[in-house]
Amino acid sequence: MTPPRFARGAMLAAALLAACSSPNRGKWSGTFDGSVAGTVDFTINARGTALEGKMEGATTDGAPFHATMKGTIRDNYFYANFEGRTDTGLRPIPFTGFMKGELGQAKGSGEWDATIRFTDSKMNGTWSVQQLPR
Repeated sequence: MTPPRFARGAMLAAALLAACSSPNRGKWSGTFDGSVAGTVDFTINARGTALEGKMEGATTDGAPFHATMKGTIRDNYFYANFEGRTDTGLRPIPFTGFMKGELGQAKGSGEWDATIRFTDSKMNGTWSVQQLPR
C-alpha cells in the first residue's frame, strides 16, 4: 500500500531536514584565558554554518567585561568576531577581537586576540568549549 501524498511529503521533508542538519548545531559552552579570562557561550544554527554568542569575564585587575560574538563555521573551522567593553568604574573601555579554532566530536578549541580601541593595546589567549546535550 502506498502512503498518502501528505505522508510521503512529510517523510521527504524529514529526510531533507536531516541531510541539512549539522552535528555541530546547538549550544556550546566553555572558557577562555590569557590576557583576560572568563566564559564563552554560543549557539550554532541547524545547518552548522553560523553562530552567535557571548563572552563574560574579568581582567587581571578584576574589572568585569562583556562581549557579543557572531561568526561562521566552514567544515570544522570556527571564525568569530566579538565586540564588547570592560567596565572599569570610570568609563567603559571598548574592545574588538577575533576567535578562530576547530570544532569536532562535541569539543572545540582555538586562539583569540583583541584590541582595546583607544590605546590599540593587544590581548590574546586560548579558548575551549564543549557541546551541550540537546
